[in-house]
Amino acid sequence: MPPNPQSRDPQPQDVEKTAPDTSEGQSNILDYDLRLYRPPGGEFKNARKIQGLAHGALLDCELRAQGFPRLLIVVAGYKPSLWPITLQRLKTHVPPQTDICVVAPGKHVPELAAFCTAAGWSHLATRENRLSLAQNIAIEAHPTAKLIHKVDEDIVVSEGYCETLEAVLIHADRLGECDIGFVAPTLNVNGFSYRTFLKFIAPEMLDEFKRQFGDARTSCVRTAAWANPLAAQFLWEQILPFDNTAARFRARPVGYDVCPHRFSIGAMLFRRRIWDEIGGFSIASERELGIEEADLCAFCCDQARLMLVSHQTLAGHVGFFPQTAHMLRWIAEHPINQALAAKPPAAS
Repeated sequence: MPPNPQSRDPQPQDVEKTAPDTSEGQSNILDYDLRLYRPPGGEFKNARKIQGLAHGALLDCELRAQGFPRLLIVVAGYKPSLWPITLQRLKTHVPPQTDICVVAPGKHVPELAAFCTAAGWSHLATRENRLSLAQNIAIEAHPTAKLIHKVDEDIVVSEGYCETLEAVLIHADRLGECDIGFVAPTLNVNGFSYRTFLKFIAPEMLDEFKRQFGDARTSCVRTAAWANPLAAQFLWEQILPFDNTAARFRARPVGYDVCPHRFSIGAMLFRRRIWDEIGGFSIASERELGIEEADLCAFCCDQARLMLVSHQTLAGHVGFFPQTAHMLRWIAEHPINQALAAKPPAAS
């Protein structure tokens, strides 16, 4: 159908008319998001075209996109011991109407490519270890995706992961109190959400964390939750049994916290138009990591787009760089592997 020349940008009063009823926890975000945010002419404004950017940049690329409005990008290639947990749980818990693209910045891993082939996912590997470049190419390769989830390979998702994050978008839109930059899950190992995680698990656990590690600040860096390997282990000990704890979070009313500072975006949901407005993630040198995080958080602060953390969505983060070696050993030496084995979603 040709675009309607009389179409217009959505107005605030349109939100209540078009947003679906989420009182029963049912999120029709795909239909809602496309109706509410389709601009005149049917094309998104400020679309950043990176045609030709991928020329010579790819080691391997197998695209199996089906044109869904939801895209999940998985940044992987460096922690294969976690894939039986993290990738398998994504395969189990991500909704079927999702294009999944695994990006491997700086390397081609045959085992990872084979997993993607068997799962029916897209896979691309870049010659250089430039995370922003790999993610830009993945987004550009999925032009119909209006909702973009991004997770790192060390993120453990739970049942309803995508749906509960998307429900927060609807909820925040209906409240009409803010413009949204992105929505993230409550992560156990995260400089902001570890505090809200512990407070919900048991209020006294935040005091115990401070007693053991001498620091319970909220910060993207310079805090025990970011730097101390034993702090990451402590936070994982509190999240087990993982699926039971995730069910407790999922039973909470739809709501969110607002992060007041840079947020570590190992897992997040954002709309494509945010990426368009940024102009795509800046592409830094191979040794400069986290530039897309800095881009997005700086944009949100400058443009007053709030960074939201979902009350309902729990995800596990294995740990930051100073914690990774310890946590990989700890996971391998403990029955956490069996505890985190992906289980089929509970019958509704």
